[in-house]
Amino acid sequence: MSSSHKDGVRLLGTTVTPAAADDFLLRLANLADNPDAAADLLAKYPEMLPVIGHVRQVFAFRRELRRAWNSQDARTRDWYLSSLRRGAALLTRFPELKERMRQMPDQPSDEDLDYLTEPLPQITPFEAALYYFQARVGDLAKRCAHVDCPAPYFIASKRAQKFCSEKCAGPANRESKRKWWADNRGKGGSR
Repeated sequence: MSSSHKDGVRLLGTTVTPAAADDFLLRLANLADNPDAAADLLAKYPEMLPVIGHVRQVFAFRRELRRAWNSQDARTRDWYLSSLRRGAALLTRFPELKERMRQMPDQPSDEDLDYLTEPLPQITPFEAALYYFQARVGDLAKRCAHVDCPAPYFIASKRAQKFCSEKCAGPANRESKRKWWADNRGKGGSR
């Protein structure tokens, strides 16, 4: 069993465990085209689907999850998962979307469901840059710790890097050396 599936591990500070997430995602992706099956899923996972007011929304979410699941590349998968997350967030903020969903047939068509999600667009240079940020350098994107830095946002070469340049690191390095000297002066050198 992987470490991410240990008992007690919760996802993003919620009550959801990795095992529960696995089970829910598998059930949603494999959900039959049957309103009763969707109602059963809602009943089994009320905490996962609190924004969903009707079984039709389960089908909308299933469609986006399947699109993500069937994606051949990370960009497409991320797009559909983001679209799904955005759709769920919109439902919590805009009750009229829930009402629109209630008015749909029990087996909505793809066209019926399109209002909640966005189709995958052609890649633009702007999106390529943002995707690079998300997938490759997001954890290295930092803000310089020097309060007077004229260009504080930078991409670090190491995760622990705090300053964008030697110039910005200079005052902190000098302070560190002063502290070391004060703590170690008269102790016979560096050892």
